[in-house]
Amino acid sequence: MTSSKRPDLQRFLNRLTSRSILSREEQEAVLDLPAYAEQVRANRDFVRLGETLDHSCLVVAGYVGRFEQNSDGVRQITALHIPGDMADLHSVVQPEATSALQALATTTILRVPHNAVRAATAAFPALAEALWRDCMVDSSILSQWVVNVGRRDARTRIAHLLCEIAVRLQVAPARGEILFPSR
Repeated sequence: MTSSKRPDLQRFLNRLTSRSILSREEQEAVLDLPAYAEQVRANRDFVRLGETLDHSCLVVAGYVGRFEQNSDGVRQITALHIPGDMADLHSVVQPEATSALQALATTTILRVPHNAVRAATAAFPALAEALWRDCMVDSSILSQWVVNVGRRDARTRIAHLLCEIAVRLQVAPARGEILFPSR
């Protein structure tokens, strides 16, 4: 693990500035957040249901699934997180995990301490608003997932998922990144 100014935070900043206007100083505050890198093996939970968190997880590379679970232990995926997503930004204000996060492939995450996010948002109210807006976008996506799983037929569910991922990958691609790599 390393801690320092991370160029990996640029993709998250790109996501924020695609929806919010941030001054240069506010943008630097995002890039200056301390972050601790971790590589997570495929099919491994890195946030467990009910766990109390002191950090949020930014997806740098790979894909992450958010899962809810019933009393029998049966899981339902409720969100996909792609590079640039702060998969559990809401944990800054609600630190007890209400869902699990699992790497769907080998994934690199950055753990960003909640206290650093709180300090940055206290210093820069526009940044707090940008993070709030990002949480609201995640909430809107979740609402569509509920409709997708509960009311659409299989073909429409798959089409919706493919369109969602295509749109989201185009928001803040890394420089030189190929959006849909061929095998």
